[in-house]
Amino acid sequence: MALPDQGVCATTLSGVVYDPVGKIPLYNAVVFIPEGSLGPIAQGTHDCNTCSVSVGQFLAATPTDEKGAFVLTNVPAGPSVSLVVQVGKWRRETFVPNVTQCQTTQVPAELTRLPRSRLEGDMPQMALLTGACDQLACFLGRVGIDPQEFTGPSGRGRVHVYRGAGPGPDLLGGGDGPAGDCTGAAGPCPLWSTKAALEAYDLVALGCECGENNQTKPDMTPMHDWLSEGGRLIAIHDQETWLKNGPADFQGVADWAATDAGAPGPCHPDTTYHEGQSYAKWLAAVGALDSTGAVSLDPEDVSRTVSGVNPETTRRWVFAGNTGDADGGADGGDADGAGGPVETLSVDVPVPSTDGGYVTPPCGRAVVTDVHVGANGTTSTAAIPASCTGGEMSPEEKALEFLFFDFSVCVGGELPPVPPPPNK
Repeated sequence: MALPDQGVCATTLSGVVYDPVGKIPLYNAVVFIPEGSLGPIAQGTHDCNTCSVSVGQFLAATPTDEKGAFVLTNVPAGPSVSLVVQVGKWRRETFVPNVTQCQTTQVPAELTRLPRSRLEGDMPQMALLTGACDQLACFLGRVGIDPQEFTGPSGRGRVHVYRGAGPGPDLLGGGDGPAGDCTGAAGPCPLWSTKAALEAYDLVALGCECGENNQTKPDMTPMHDWLSEGGRLIAIHDQETWLKNGPADFQGVADWAATDAGAPGPCHPDTTYHEGQSYAKWLAAVGALDSTGAVSLDPEDVSRTVSGVNPETTRRWVFAGNTGDADGGADGGDADGAGGPVETLSVDVPVPSTDGGYVTPPCGRAVVTDVHVGANGTTSTAAIPASCTGGEMSPEEKALEFLFFDFSVCVGGELPPVPPPPNK
């Protein structure tokens, strides 16, 4: 490959980065030309390192915008130029043919999507708990994860399946089995009973079990400690129990409703902070907002368990109110306060102190949402992934997809700055 004389002209690549299925553009993905071979990406979460995933050495790099678009300048020319797209531990290398010096080459969409399987590139190691009151497993399939990546905990797939209480759907038609048993019938859940078990994973996604089922979660400390090490949690509806009934610092991140009063709607993205503004622009770009700017959620799929959030510790993503409303929460808001009930929130862990500072840099993140993705108001125990169908994503699935792929990547080997308090 030949590097052009940048004082005379620039050789440029442009395109759009997509999710594995190749349909939904991704915000803040890193696109780069590697210098040399790519280094390995370790699986699992074992210590708190805010720069545990790096792109390594590169010749050129750039992030994508809210429409998933990128323009990569000062790239080498050649008949086959290596190009990498990366989001956290999702990483795929392809080769762009016929990059002409001093010209802009449009990269085909097939070359700029994330990997669908571990055979196509790097993927995080994920754990999925199935619940009968949502279709979280099918959401992962519609994102584009290959069915063969759904295996039991002893399998080699990147999505290890565990059955939740209720019971949740079983594993069938994927790879190696059987699914892990977290129904309580076979003793302690092998997923969350110890921090060591959780450390095998980069992300844990917990489907709604149609109830908190705290009898299967007698000790919530391992989950808390794993998140403090850098784990990522997505918790649907009743899985808010991990925060609501967890250690004291988790309990204080939100005002938990005494009863589930159902969806008040309409719901809007919170645009009172920079990342929320990008979220709203992305939702508009992928067709997840209606004509009024509200997120197009199916009312039958939306519950109401969070009255407000603590603005010093918690980021509000989707809430029942107008986009400019202040946060309801521990310092004055409640179910009737400014901003209204919160449908999706996130907490960086370790939890920030109550004065808005950080005892240590944040490592992990917990996302809690009262939106039952793809459930359409019904319960299902059909085996996954065999029962899942393709088709277009619903707006509620798109609203979760942004947070599912909201992973940071370190560029240039430097630590990212400590973020400001979530809603300041």
